[in-house]
Amino acid sequence: MDETTRTDEGSREVTSTVTTTASASSAEVVTTAAVEVQAPELSEGEATLGSFAAVNVLWDNVSLGVGALLLTSKQAYWYTLGATRNFDYHNISLYAISRDPTTGYQPCIYAHVDDPDYSDGYHETRFIPSDPTLLERMFQAFSDGSSMNPDPPDDSDDEGNAFFNVDEVMEGARLDTMASHFETMVVTEETPADEAEEEEEEEIDDADTNDTEEHTHGRSSSS
Repeated sequence: MDETTRTDEGSREVTSTVTTTASASSAEVVTTAAVEVQAPELSEGEATLGSFAAVNVLWDNVSLGVGALLLTSKQAYWYTLGATRNFDYHNISLYAISRDPTTGYQPCIYAHVDDPDYSDGYHETRFIPSDPTLLERMFQAFSDGSSMNPDPPDDSDDEGNAFFNVDEVMEGARLDTMASHFETMVVTEETPADEAEEEEEEEIDDADTNDTEEHTHGRSSSS
């Protein structure tokens, strides 16, 4: 797919390739058109952490289309012709790099965007760049933005936002499940040596009890 990007510091206009998709998961390109997209106006003191053209966004497995992703020190913006969507870092409770082809999705940044009014409590969101080699830079920009916007001290969630490689976490969960299953199969059996040791300890306890009874009886007689 041909793609050109031009940034003008004065007008902050970005020329990017905008595409529509045939399906949400495969993101197959069916039409392509170059358009002028106006980037969002940043507030005073808001710095750019990363800018990425031609990023497809899946919102609960529904494609919002392909636009530009701008990550700043205050929030993330995804914008295309006539539409802009803001993502507050405080509402992004999880984000990770996903490259697992078995998921049926292209390499992406997988995220949970919290929404208390939604039935699941969050929206599954995938940021899919046209160039997968940009994932590391995109992930770093998300991490930097999240670090610059920590949760308030009185927030009930002490852990803050979580960021990791989702493929590694899934593999770790699989290994934990296997280990748990193995533990349920382990049966501890007493060996003959263990049984002999227990019998010997019981004989010693009986002998100590007899000595104590004889000693007590002797003191009672003398009195």
